[in-house]
Amino acid sequence: MHPLLAPVTRTVYTVIRTGTARRPDVHLLNALLKQAAAAATT
Repeated sequence: MHPLLAPVTRTVYTVIRTGTARRPDVHLLNALLKQAAAAATT
């Protein structure tokens, strides 16, 4: 394997419909995505 000259980055967005913003499962998924992204950057 060859090292990359520049780090690879990406931006991930989530979109939530207005009527589903208060659903616990939507908040859980968003929290898990944030946690996975934080773990990937360390």
